[in-house]
Amino acid sequence: MKDFLSINEAAELANKSVQTIRRMIKAKKVKYRRKKTPQGFNYLIDRKDLLEYCGIEDKEYEKAQKSYEKLEKDLQDKTKEVEQEKRDLVISKELALFEDKIDSFNSTIQKLVEQNQRDKENFFHLIKTFQDRVNLLENNVKVLETSQNKKWFSFWRK
Repeated sequence: MKDFLSINEAAELANKSVQTIRRMIKAKKVKYRRKKTPQGFNYLIDRKDLLEYCGIEDKEYEKAQKSYEKLEKDLQDKTKEVEQEKRDLVISKELALFEDKIDSFNSTIQKLVEQNQRDKENFFHLIKTFQDRVNLLENNVKVLETSQNKKWFSFWRK
């Protein structure tokens, strides 16, 4: 809504003639501004001052004020909605990244479990081999012990 009106707009709003508005300007009864043009000056009248001087309630101003308040509330609501959508988008992106990290972690854990299984099998194979060798050594020791009790020439005595 305009704060300053042309002389014609001011006359229409105040329901006065253009000449009456010009006399009000000349008598300095209303605030105004002069706007320079190539032909001279255009006068712009302060809307509030005109309405106050003429004793007119500014219904248009009230309508505009209500409209402005409604627009401001709508803007705040939309801003909140956009901010919420922005937060939701950030959260969904973070969630997607987190899910990727979880998938990567699960993959790594699965590889570690498989490697552990192979290592376990190799360890049990090594233990079995070690047991077999210990048994073989024990048998060799027994054989050696039994052979030491015999004298080397005992095979001739028979």
